[in-house]
Amino acid sequence: MLFLKKHIPLVQVYVSPWSPSFSDEQRHRHCLRRLCEWPRLSPERTYDDRMAILILAVLTFSPCDSWAGDRPLEDGAAVERVQQKYALLLYKYLRSVLGPEEGRARFGAGLERIALAREAYDMHSKMLPF
Repeated sequence: MLFLKKHIPLVQVYVSPWSPSFSDEQRHRHCLRRLCEWPRLSPERTYDDRMAILILAVLTFSPCDSWAGDRPLEDGAAVERVQQKYALLLYKYLRSVLGPEEGRARFGAGLERIALAREAYDMHSKMLPF
C-alpha cells in the first residue's frame, strides 16, 4: 500500500497550537505513532500491508456510536458482526505469519489500537478553529 509507505510528518498536518492543551497535542501524537507502528513486522520497519488493511477494516467497522457523531447507528449489531469477521481474519493471519503465541500477542496489541484510535479521535474533535 503506497499510502502507508510514504507519509506526511504529523507536524505538517497538526501544526501547534491546534489543541486547547499542549498535553493533548503530545498525547495525540503518541497515539498516532503507536497506531502507525503496529503493522510493522520486521526490524527494517517495513509495513505488512495485509496487517494494515485488516486492522483498518476492524477500526472502520467499530460499532461505537460516538464515531458517527450525533447520528446513531441504525444497526450496531450488524456493524459489530462485520467487525468480528475482520478481527477473526486478522487473528488467523497473524497466527499463520507469526506463529500461535506471537500471533495471539500481536492480535491483542492490535485490538488495543482501537482504544488509541478512539482517544486520538476524541482529541482531534476538540481541535481549535483556524
